Amino acid sequence: AALFDDMNVFENVSFPLYEHTDFSDQEIAERVQTKLADVGLHNVETKMPSELSGGMRKRVGLARALILDPKIVLFDEPTTGLDPITTGNIGDLILETHDRYPVTFLIINHDLPLTYRVADQVVMFFEGQVVQDGSTEDFKHSSHPFVREFLDAHANLENARG
Repeated sequence: AALFDDMNVFENVSFPLYEHTDFSDQEIAERVQTKLADVGLHNVETKMPSELSGGMRKRVGLARALILDPKIVLFDEPTTGLDPITTGNIGDLILETHDRYPVTFLIINHDLPLTYRVADQVVMFFEGQVVQDGSTEDFKHSSHPFVREFLDAHANLENARG
């Protein structure tokens, strides 16, 4: 979640509203509070990003991404650098948010457990070309050499970890 380091949580989440709407300060404050609550954050408006955990920063970033009620939200490696518990919580948050909002999530991701958990469709690119496009089951059973190599490498890493 790329937050503005010199802005507190409220300023980070409200930034798109000030830039792209003519809402009153009161309406902006209400919308920010609602979006923060929707991602499970309360009483954090005055905190700076440096005061937040990695998972909290991800949640603030999601609140900001949702503040203008977009049709599509892009996640770029949403669980990179997070511990396994927080990674699971981010997966929960993605699913809960998808249930709450009529939004399409486009997730760029190398985290296969998260992918299998939250994705309806998996598209894989290799050398600028789509080599796999289908359900998670289609992906798991793909016969494309690059997809197989990717899945086998991931399985080998998991097996090595024990």
